[in-house]
Amino acid sequence: MKKHTLRLLAVFLVASMALAFAACGKATDDPTTTNTTASTTTAPKTTADPLEQVQIHVEKYTEGDRVSVEYLSVTGLPDENVQNELNEAVKEFFLWQWLVTAPDAEPDNATYVGKATYELDGSLLTVTRTLDAVLESGTDPVQSVDKEIFNLLDPSSEPADESSTTAASEVAVG
Repeated sequence: MKKHTLRLLAVFLVASMALAFAACGKATDDPTTTNTTASTTTAPKTTADPLEQVQIHVEKYTEGDRVSVEYLSVTGLPDENVQNELNEAVKEFFLWQWLVTAPDAEPDNATYVGKATYELDGSLLTVTRTLDAVLESGTDPVQSVDKEIFNLLDPSSEPADESSTTAASEVAVG
């Protein structure tokens, strides 16, 4: 008799499990109710940060022993054309005096040393150029500090706060 009871119990358990599985997969007619399942799946990450691979590099421009100016370059942007446009604009900001010199211009006798620094806040890159000029005549050195903000995703766009885009000052050092 015990064997018979155990068989009945086993058949009852198998049948109830089959009913439970069938009920879980059954759609309902009521549109306000939703079926839930115990398994969870994670969707692939679709909002990847386009700037997570960005790196800022300090480069150096020299002309003989009189000019040594640091400038910045950016790598890791998702769009190579945007990256090239941005790097040209940043390089021009740091080196405009030497990139646009007229071919018949007289060379000056000053020594220039420039330092490049930056801050990265989201897609905004704030670059600062500190340029020290020392004249051969023995006068006090002159320092200029220039700042510019670039959008890493759209280098041709203007920053939202135009009052902070460019601040330039010249002060005598010494």
